[in-house]
Amino acid sequence: MRISSSTLAALFLSLTSGAQARTWTSADGARTMEADLLSVSENQVRLRLATGGENSFDLGLFSEADRQFATDWQAQRRQASPAASDDAAPQGDLTRELTGKLVKWTGRRFTRYAPEGEMPQYYILYFAASW
Repeated sequence: MRISSSTLAALFLSLTSGAQARTWTSADGARTMEADLLSVSENQVRLRLATGGENSFDLGLFSEADRQFATDWQAQRRQASPAASDDAAPQGDLTRELTGKLVKWTGRRFTRYAPEGEMPQYYILYFAASW
């Protein structure tokens, strides 16, 4: 059985992702969507939608329960990793080397990727050579 490299990469990313799918509800309760929480900034959340796309949303668009979840999630991440706080330590050599060189699989192709806020915890290094 032969497994393509894109299938293997997708599997690895899904296993190493700390995000968990959640139903997000609008402030008025009229709409819902399934998405993974990726990051929280002052008044915004970055979500990976079920379609695979990523978008930032104003936190005020969501229900009180969702806003509380995002706040708790952010506090928990800061507590687990002090370097992820606003007083973050300077970025390391690897981060400097990777800045501007990252790509991300979007389901159909690779696209350039520039993380917002903190850098990812895991990277996949793929090297191909032809003879």
